Amino acid sequence: MPWLITYSSQAQSDVRLGFRHYKAISESLGKYFLNELKQAEEAVLNAPEAFQVRFFDRVRGYPLKKFPFLILYVVVENSVYVIAVFNTNLNPDLIEARLKSQ
Repeated sequence: MPWLITYSSQAQSDVRLGFRHYKAISESLGKYFLNELKQAEEAVLNAPEAFQVRFFDRVRGYPLKKFPFLILYVVVENSVYVIAVFNTNLNPDLIEARLKSQ
């Protein structure tokens, strides 16, 4: 059975904020951000349990290659639930607080 990916509403908001930020710099940079995010999704879906557990013994992380963002997700049966697309330039305490509330 193929893996499914779902984004929390906060993760969707993270993506929108990142896209808007890069699009404000350059239209093509915004598109490049979304393309890299899509490639990261594919990597996670190809091997969701291969990436490092980073928080609370279950939250895994996949770093984007060209942007300072980390996809934070949990694996539940045959699905990947994205909790955050976290800007790593922000205070790391912010992500721990968000993850605790999930």
